[in-house]
Parts: sequence; C-alpha cells; structure tokens
Amino acid sequence: MRHPKTLEYAIRFAVVSRREGIEPADLADLVTLARRAKRAMEQELCVKDAPDSGPATDAFEARAQALGLTVTWPGLWPELTRLSGYRVDLPALP
Repeated sequence: MRHPKTLEYAIRFAVVSRREGIEPADLADLVTLARRAKRAMEQELCVKDAPDSGPATDAFEARAQALGLTVTWPGLWPELTRLSGYRVDLPALP
C-alpha cells in the first residue's frame, strides 16, 4: 500500500524523535533550521547578490549545540553527532 509523502515523513519524524531521544518540538526546530540553512547556502552559491548564509547556519548550529549535538557541514545538509561520537540523522526531506 502506498502512503502519502506527508504521512511517510510523519512516520520517519516520529521514529527519529523516539530513537534519538529528541523532543518532537526540538526536532521540528532542527529540521526547520536545517532547511533554511540549506536554502540559504543554495542561494549563496547560485545567486549573484544573495545574502550570506552565515546567519542561517549559525542559528542551526546554536540550536543543535543547545541539544548537545555537534554539527559538521559536508555539503548542503548537516551531519550531527553526539559527544559520544554517535551520529544523529535528521528525518529525510519529503
């Protein structure tokens, strides 16, 4: 049976929230800030006079650090790790 993409995303979101022990509201903040940072970096790379993506990435990093996560940017989507070195994956974008 095929489910709508929004339902599939909701299921992935719930699984990540429970598995990682991150409150749903905090996870929603992280995903929203990650999307904003990704969009800002894409515009910075592709649009001639686009604003700097620094504020968007800084906001994401501050929120992640408040939750005890370390952030690296191997590309446009962040990688999160706990202090123990355990990798935390954000739910995949729909």
